[in-house]
Amino acid sequence: MGYHMKLQTFIFNWNRVDSKVEQMYDQLQSAGIDVTVINSTDNPRDGWLNVGDDYWCYGQTYTAFNNFDDSTLLNPFSRNNNALNTRLF
Repeated sequence: MGYHMKLQTFIFNWNRVDSKVEQMYDQLQSAGIDVTVINSTDNPRDGWLNVGDDYWCYGQTYTAFNNFDDSTLLNPFSRNNNALNTRLF
């Protein structure tokens, strides 16, 4: 079967978990998984979405929604959607 699923991965970062998120990001990137980090620290990083310390849960979620690639969506109402006929388990 030629079905291909596209996933988009977001990680939320804040001061208390900063070092763990760096480790997780590096592990996922080295495994070939494209990751978007929404960074809510005052330590901006290249390649991350640096939103600053003023953004927490709402702001991070809002940033994720604004950066979401809608081509990853599975539309269950589409008549042309063969994925509905595919068993996942």
